Amino acid sequence: MLQGTFIRRINRFLCIVRVGDRVEHVHVHDPGKIPLLVGGKNVILLRVDSTNRKTMFDLLAFMHNGEWIFSHSGYHSKIFEQILRMKLFDIYGSIRKEIIIDDSRIDFAVNSTLIEVKGCTWIKDDVGLFPDSPTLRGRKHIKVLAKYVSRGGRAYVVFLVFSKRARYVTIAKDVDRNLYEEVVNAAKTGVNFVGFRLMFSDGAVYYLGRIPFRI
Repeated sequence: MLQGTFIRRINRFLCIVRVGDRVEHVHVHDPGKIPLLVGGKNVILLRVDSTNRKTMFDLLAFMHNGEWIFSHSGYHSKIFEQILRMKLFDIYGSIRKEIIIDDSRIDFAVNSTLIEVKGCTWIKDDVGLFPDSPTLRGRKHIKVLAKYVSRGGRAYVVFLVFSKRARYVTIAKDVDRNLYEEVVNAAKTGVNFVGFRLMFSDGAVYYLGRIPFRI
């Protein structure tokens, strides 16, 4: 890992970062807008040695209000799997990953309980906001989970909120009103929504406990 200064985002998956006296093209593993990531922010990069890539670095985290916000969505599933295996979530049993339900891929099934994991890097007034851009995929996941629960199943949506300041997490309905309505309907159906607060420091992600989800 090494630090640099964010310059700008070229597209959804590529940005420019100054590292010392050179400029690097860096892969952004987050399809959202990442509103807090603006020019001049300090960032942490992870070097990835691969002959199949056009860039040598991944964007791992950015500095905001004195804390590192972990922003690599490729690690969300790995992080939550550790939460499950460390028994920090009150769902226990056989863990299966990437379960296909009604043509959608859901992150986890623990026994018969389905769990979809979402990352949150947008913190405003100590509140975690999701999503930071409209998400058709997110709406589809919520619909699938609501349908599963209506058939007698059990389901959770887990928000990984990467800020030690976050007091709760909610849906940014001004960003995606349709997602908000799907969440409201899913909650009435019986889908469970829960937030987990985490922080990134010294190259590691730390679990800080649960926070409420509020509609």
